[in-house]
Amino acid sequence: MDALHCVEVTLHSADGASAEWVEASLWSLGLSGLERQDGDTWSELVDEAIPLAPGTVRWRLYRPPERTLHEDEAEVREVLPDHLPLTLRAWVIDDLSFLESWKEHFRPTQVSPRLIVHPPWEPAPASWEGARVCIEPGMAFGSGTHETTRLCMRAIDRLVGDAAVLDVGCGSGILAIAAALLGAPTVLATDNDPLATSITRENVRLNAVEAHVVVTDDPLEALEGRFGLVVANILPHVLVELRDALLARVASQGSLVLSGILAADVERFWEAFALPGLSVELREDDGIWTALTCRWAPAAEA
Repeated sequence: MDALHCVEVTLHSADGASAEWVEASLWSLGLSGLERQDGDTWSELVDEAIPLAPGTVRWRLYRPPERTLHEDEAEVREVLPDHLPLTLRAWVIDDLSFLESWKEHFRPTQVSPRLIVHPPWEPAPASWEGARVCIEPGMAFGSGTHETTRLCMRAIDRLVGDAAVLDVGCGSGILAIAAALLGAPTVLATDNDPLATSITRENVRLNAVEAHVVVTDDPLEALEGRFGLVVANILPHVLVELRDALLARVASQGSLVLSGILAADVERFWEAFALPGLSVELREDDGIWTALTCRWAPAAEA
């Protein structure tokens, strides 16, 4: 790849609700990743390496130049709320050295009591006694630093046992690999993005868990069998669309972990999942994000 398109969205005079609204709108585009900056979180890698003014939030998304820059900008503009003080700009990035520079900021990170995530170029501390998940993210979402991923890692740490695990929307494969390293005998990782499944297979080999993890791009509806633990870290509207297919894959008395939900939208989101036999055992928040750990007891056995 010789260039990338960058579309930047800036929200001026933001409050928590409006920033969440914009971010959720951007994720609805099916992005693999999203860069966010505000007055507290900023990056030395960008052209303006200073914190933004209080109340300002900026997002940048990057896309391969498969369409025109105008088309990418128009698609972003279409999903954004039109009543908020937003500005957009888009440009072509010819110098892609930043794709490697960010690696300096991906360091070993403990994400749960028994899990530490680290990149291939920096191993976990020798003193660490838990599981070590080595991840080369590539262009797939999931390095363990995003709140939704951390929430899922904590859930897997709590729930993994001797039952089969299904990772829906596997991204980089980080959740499937974590489950295998913590003792899950079989793990099925699925994603509809061929890039994600390719990167997942590479990371599975990197962590030497090929005997336990199977990777597929088959749609959820085409999968067979039931799993004691199903983890889905994807967009809320996709979770709602997949509700029945997800429950069809959860074993009786099994666990379903739903992540990628904005904390402000949990009640509205749960309206679609409030079914007989499905109950929330734990809600856990991390920043503006929420994960729900649910127990599935079909009506006949509830």
